[in-house]
Amino acid sequence: MITNYSESLDLRGKGQGSGGLHIESSVWFDITRDRRTVAMTEEVSPQDVAAYGPDGSSQLDVLEENGGTRSGVMRIRLSLVNFSKAPAVINRLHARVLSTFPTPTGSAFSCGGPEGGASQSRVRLDLGDQDKVAEEYDGKEIIGQYPVNERQIAKQDEPAMFDIEVRAGREAYTFVIDVDYSQGEETGHLVVDEGGRAYKLAPVNEKATRYQCDVGTSGWYKR
Repeated sequence: MITNYSESLDLRGKGQGSGGLHIESSVWFDITRDRRTVAMTEEVSPQDVAAYGPDGSSQLDVLEENGGTRSGVMRIRLSLVNFSKAPAVINRLHARVLSTFPTPTGSAFSCGGPEGGASQSRVRLDLGDQDKVAEEYDGKEIIGQYPVNERQIAKQDEPAMFDIEVRAGREAYTFVIDVDYSQGEETGHLVVDEGGRAYKLAPVNEKATRYQCDVGTSGWYKR
């Protein structure tokens, strides 16, 4: 079961597999639990950023539109819908790096933080791992490589859903998610991206000037 949160960034993509399997993806953040960070390639004034919108979340949206890069962690929600009668078994998920790019060295702006509660994701992709395969975890500890106990199955009118936490590696990457599945005696492959574009995620630059949003004032303070 995927928990629905009221505050999220929702950027949708779609894909179509053989055998009537359809996939939708969305990038989102729950800032009551996650620390959403956007890093810039140059120094940006926090006073200017505060004028971008009524709250930190909307201001981060504008920073991304202005060329900012997601940093540290992101969440991707996958919904695999099966329009055929033959169930589709999801056998494997993994991140496939397409390219690297320079880690942003300008100002970094963050909202939220892990102190708000334990993560609810059940699958994690770590771009710093050699294989970059999906691992299941209970919010605190890795349980094992997906699937630990049973594979997700997308049945007719009953989607298979994955709530994936993606963690940055040591470099800044563009990447897609590969989904391998089987349907009867046939096997298939789906590539998940962000509306036709590769996902982008960079590590947090600890040497950058970093700002945290002030929920009470919709302003920013230096960390």
